[in-house]
Amino acid sequence: MKHKLEVIIRNKFFQGGVFFTLSNFLIGFLNYLFNFLVGRGLGPQGYGEIATLFSYITVASIPISILSTLVIQKVSSIGYEKRVRFALSLEKFFWEKIRRWLGLFFLFLLSSFLLSSLTNLSSLTAVSLPLLIILSFLSTFYGALLQSLHFFLVFSLIGVLGAIIKLLGAIGVFIGIDGIVTVITFIFLSSILPCVIYLKVFRQKIKEEEEKTAKISWRLIRLLLNPRFIVTASSILALTFLNNLDIIFVKKFFSSTDAGIYSAWALFAKIILYVIYPLISIAFIFFADETNKNQTKVFVFFLSSLSLFGIGSSLIYALYPSLIIHLIFGAKFNELIPYLGYAGLFGSFYTAITFMNQFFLSKKSYFALILPAGIPIYICLLFFLGKRIINIISLNIVFSSIISLLYLTAYVYHISSQRRKAEASTLKISPT
Repeated sequence: MKHKLEVIIRNKFFQGGVFFTLSNFLIGFLNYLFNFLVGRGLGPQGYGEIATLFSYITVASIPISILSTLVIQKVSSIGYEKRVRFALSLEKFFWEKIRRWLGLFFLFLLSSFLLSSLTNLSSLTAVSLPLLIILSFLSTFYGALLQSLHFFLVFSLIGVLGAIIKLLGAIGVFIGIDGIVTVITFIFLSSILPCVIYLKVFRQKIKEEEEKTAKISWRLIRLLLNPRFIVTASSILALTFLNNLDIIFVKKFFSSTDAGIYSAWALFAKIILYVIYPLISIAFIFFADETNKNQTKVFVFFLSSLSLFGIGSSLIYALYPSLIIHLIFGAKFNELIPYLGYAGLFGSFYTAITFMNQFFLSKKSYFALILPAGIPIYICLLFFLGKRIINIISLNIVFSSIISLLYLTAYVYHISSQRRKAEASTLKISPT
């Protein structure tokens, strides 16, 4: 037993996976610290600008995020030698497509001069947006290749490096060095350097081999049309929209100060997800393995713990809003005080939705589409009801609570169905 444990601990895949999980905690912490320092240094107007910039980047990066999921799933499922060839073929295919559509990339860059009026972002932020989206595309693609080849340690270190570089810009603003220009400069550095390192590491680790890219394109098309992939992609799209569209909406139709206040509220709401998300990733693997017992107990325990966590955070937010806001963001965010108590509620529901969506994805169930089916309704209601900040907060809470209830109902149906199947199977094999 001891020998087996030592073998597992020394396993590179295990070591990389552990470090990958720990680095995600660290990166999340550094990103939250970045947000807090930017909020203190720039105030609501500047913070709203930066938060909206990241929301646009996240939404625009959905296609490459979905593609990266496909890459990791496909490349990881084959032997190492074939894995290397396939990864190289994907890289060649990727760059061939970029060269073919190079003109569109230039048009996309030129569109930056129109983005300010379309998004209500400042000219500097609007000009930066297309470049940062392109850098996000590149880093996400090469990051997916490294993960699919199980270079978790390298991938994690690069991610931590990028978060530290970005944090340096926030520290600069916090101590009084310039303003939003400093933050955006370091955001660029935190995007460019990882791209360069990803590319260099990939080329050093993998030597060029002969490959046929024609097969890659057909494989990609077949995978894109696969129902399971469509469900997964729809879930990624829906969760990303629920996490970012409200911030983009407020920035577009409200004042810069309101945008900053709302972005800070959303940040407090998502703290729960930051703490629990690594556990959700582990739970996905646990639920995907049908041989694991006590899955119902684990599901109930997780939701019960999340409920207690949500109630506790809501009470703390409601009882000590001034103390929390002044400690983290400063007096510039006093307008957030009346809304802070609601952040725990939305954060709890949003985390529950993420967890249950991942559960149904692990079971390859179409119930995962509950949230994607509701997102068009959410968008319509956002435009119809989103006249005031409190209306948008209320919409988020009501919508997320309804989706959570629907997922919970689907779970009860799923469990009942599984039990009926098990009973029917027992009756078939039992002697008459």
